[in-house]
Amino acid sequence: MITKDKKKKKEYCQILGLTENELDFYLTLVKLGKCSVQKAAKEMGIFRSSAYVLVDSLAKKGLISQEFKKHGRDLIPEEPKILKRLIKEQESKVKKIKSEIEDKIPNLLGQFEKAQKDPVIKVYEGVEGLKAIHDDILETGQVLYCYPRLDSALNVLPLDFQLDFIKKRIKKGIKAKGIFLDTPAAKLVLKKSREMAGGKDELREMRILPDPLQDMITGEKMFYGNKVVYMTYDKKVIGVVIDHEEIAQVEKKHFNILWRVSLPYKLSE
Repeated sequence: MITKDKKKKKEYCQILGLTENELDFYLTLVKLGKCSVQKAAKEMGIFRSSAYVLVDSLAKKGLISQEFKKHGRDLIPEEPKILKRLIKEQESKVKKIKSEIEDKIPNLLGQFEKAQKDPVIKVYEGVEGLKAIHDDILETGQVLYCYPRLDSALNVLPLDFQLDFIKKRIKKGIKAKGIFLDTPAAKLVLKKSREMAGGKDELREMRILPDPLQDMITGEKMFYGNKVVYMTYDKKVIGVVIDHEEIAQVEKKHFNILWRVSLPYKLSE
């Protein structure tokens, strides 16, 4: 029986282009054969007024014919093989819709690509927000470029956190390149991370800006993948993440220019 499984019944209706009531009414007529509207309605357990609505819709779809008499009409179901015609009609509709959608895909792709070019900006507040940014760096897994301001950062993200992040970065094989200010805090973090790594490669290259260019690093900035991060530690702890390929590429170009004019840094033993 077609209607035994409710889930299957819905699937059949979708394929045939019928409502569940239409299918039930047609199957009732197949079971009864030629009969009156009243008898079909009683067999199906619906009001006669509802049955007339179904009669009209099924007649338009060619599933039943009607024999009008002086005091009413009899309903005559078409042979069940008509369901094959319904399936073919639905297949034809699907092919047409498929063709129309495929024609629209190039335009949709253009809209999609345009939307992807719009920058996505997220603001993270507080210590937990900055930690979430560091988690994203580890998850992204791409080279980390940075202008660390460790003197300010250590007041918000303690040394233990800094070292734990470096440890995780090394474990994930994420390389880091940084241009920093030669300060006691920077030396402390570099020294402790070297000790933590047991003197092994920390997958890190560090350079120092010459004195005349020191003022060019005014805040902490990092970028990785297509993301650029600005962080402040003073009056309010905030991290702003801009996810945009072109902006990230511009930042990398600026970084490479400063990298070439910076001085290699080697931590003294």
